[in-house]
Amino acid sequence: MKYLLDNSNLAESYSGATTPLTYSFASRVYREVYQVFCRKMGVSGSVIRRHQEEFSSLLAFVGYHMYYNLRSWYTLISFLPAYNVNRHFFDRMIGAESSDDDELPSTGLIRRYCVDLPRVLLQALRIGTSFLFMGLLVRRFNRTFDEVYAELESIELARLDQEALVELYHNVSSRLLALWWVPIANDFAVMVSTGLATKALDAWATREDDDAALLHLRTGGSLMSLDPGRRLVRIVEAIMEDESVHELFRRPIQTADLHAILTSLHGQTRPNRLIREYLHRYGARVPNELKLESEALSERPELLTGLLQSLVQADSGTTSYRDSPTASHEELRHLNPLKRVVLRRLLTWAGRSVGLREEARFRRTLIFGYARRLFLALGQRLQALGALDKPQDVFFLTEDELFSIVADPSKYRSIRPMVARRRSEMERWKHLDLPRRIETDGPLDALEEELTTASVDRETSNGTGTLHGTGASYGPEELVSGTALVLPEFRPDASFRDKVLVTRQTDPGWTIVFPFVKALVVERGGILSHAAIVAREFGIPCIVGVESATDVIADGATVEVLPRVGEVRISPDHSPLRAKKHAHFE
Repeated sequence: MKYLLDNSNLAESYSGATTPLTYSFASRVYREVYQVFCRKMGVSGSVIRRHQEEFSSLLAFVGYHMYYNLRSWYTLISFLPAYNVNRHFFDRMIGAESSDDDELPSTGLIRRYCVDLPRVLLQALRIGTSFLFMGLLVRRFNRTFDEVYAELESIELARLDQEALVELYHNVSSRLLALWWVPIANDFAVMVSTGLATKALDAWATREDDDAALLHLRTGGSLMSLDPGRRLVRIVEAIMEDESVHELFRRPIQTADLHAILTSLHGQTRPNRLIREYLHRYGARVPNELKLESEALSERPELLTGLLQSLVQADSGTTSYRDSPTASHEELRHLNPLKRVVLRRLLTWAGRSVGLREEARFRRTLIFGYARRLFLALGQRLQALGALDKPQDVFFLTEDELFSIVADPSKYRSIRPMVARRRSEMERWKHLDLPRRIETDGPLDALEEELTTASVDRETSNGTGTLHGTGASYGPEELVSGTALVLPEFRPDASFRDKVLVTRQTDPGWTIVFPFVKALVVERGGILSHAAIVAREFGIPCIVGVESATDVIADGATVEVLPRVGEVRISPDHSPLRAKKHAHFE
């Protein structure tokens, strides 16, 4: 089988190495959700049954890194109307390189008009209806999800034995995954609406009509992803206004000690109340939040305290936060009236769809966080039975392995050596820079030895000169100069305030620090990536798709960010760039 693997977009949610449990959980979710989605979009049951292999292989796991298996995705897209158009929209949305080697073969006239055409028209009607009523569908989904989630939150996992935990897990899966076709349908609407808007912009707009700026006009400034950052701003302001709490945060003490003092001596203050409210609402929203092995803020609230401490101690009296600019139509006035109306409608549709997607992403975070708690509860049971050294070892098992072990205690003895081996393997793969795109004709299990040889450790260098990317958010100024904060991975103790944040990719868990930075430089993503969307709403200059930025830019270097031309200018010293991004294996 020929594989075409790409993680340009997926790395935004699953960056770097991840555990077998995260992969197996995500893979099953993708398989089940997309089968339901296809049925709702009018794909016949016989087609879905014939292509179980493709639904089961939408994700691939190579060197403990997750990839999209694009061949399987293209097969899925072929079940829907306008394959050749939608495939290119899909490639553009996920930031993958497009090629023409997956065009559908032509069919005979009789089949085309007597079989395919009626089917396509029926599917187009169902898809169009779902697009038309998407706002209503998403609101109903949100309401149902919140009711189910509130019910789940009332269950005390500590009181359940391992068999009851497994039963609860399957019950949760069956109830929630059956609902999830609605967010997937909205993702499809995002892909189609932004694809059509971009095509219209390419055909009609002048060079000054940047698609990122125009898409910004329609997002409305009400994205759910913005709320964590705004709430963190309010917490910092509350700390600054409370003299005793402010003095406590200014002391040079360890974060754990600060958190203990804050909780015991200042527990009834307004800052503490706001912190508790934040943890209750957004305790699961952390960087790498879709990795089951990632610790939630609700589990370690001192991480939030440490972040607040660094922000307060670096206070300059201001934040980078700005309200979203008021929508303007000046950029479109050169178009004829019909084109202007069409483009505005497409941009409005795209912005509304993006907003609805962010609501679903928050609820996805909640259910992944709940799954983490449930799996950890199973890990605690297995630890008590002597099968695991600690509950977190459960993340080095796959779903099937875990449930098989729960059902058959005779397998307990085999777990420890397997966990130790996988932990060691994952640690080794963490330090290798795998390519974003892989093409191979061989089996996936044969790739890892080749990748071990082909990949290299990422090395940081003090670069100089100019890096290029795509301006995804402009801000009020043509040029922003500042000190680079280079973070390949999130660190809550880093000093974010008034820095130019340089990173590989972001997910919604990074949002809490966006209001405090001067600008963003991101290696991956496009104008619809998380960093781009949230930066536009906050009015923060942002450049995405800057290859090897974390390798070339030294932490603490002075950089100039010019988002309108997509340039990052760096000083001081120069060292050669070392990074491998693509690989092709015969």
